[in-house]
Amino acid sequence: EYLFNYMKIQQLNDGQAISPAGLSGYTGLLPATAEKPSQRIAVIYYKLDAYIISADVTDSDQHDDLDQAMLSAIRTFRPISRAEIAGQKPKIVKYLQIESSTTYAELIKTYKLNASDEEILRVINGHYPVGEPEVGQWIKVFQQ
Repeated sequence: EYLFNYMKIQQLNDGQAISPAGLSGYTGLLPATAEKPSQRIAVIYYKLDAYIISADVTDSDQHDDLDQAMLSAIRTFRPISRAEIAGQKPKIVKYLQIESSTTYAELIKTYKLNASDEEILRVINGHYPVGEPEVGQWIKVFQQ
């Protein structure tokens, strides 16, 4: 209903009802066109929301394998549990005055941040894409 009424999809091939994590939903293939092969689309309902998942395959030789991978991914859709939500702690911004020569890489290790957080630290402190904090400078770091 949602795909037909709200997304104006007139035709869906190989349609099937799905129920990832006990939720209701529907998936199928949009017909192929001259420009591209068929496209997988799914709608999954959770509370009052409809989640749309779709995938395009540009290499028609890989279509079947990628479509099966997409179906597997769709079947893993699930709501976040209360325990997962409760286990997440917000990041806290802390101001730190640099007392000795240090690098962002060292700060990442000291504050037990992810390696990918180095770029974020550089951005929020005005040192992106390169640059290191200087002695006496106040910088922002974040902690879990």
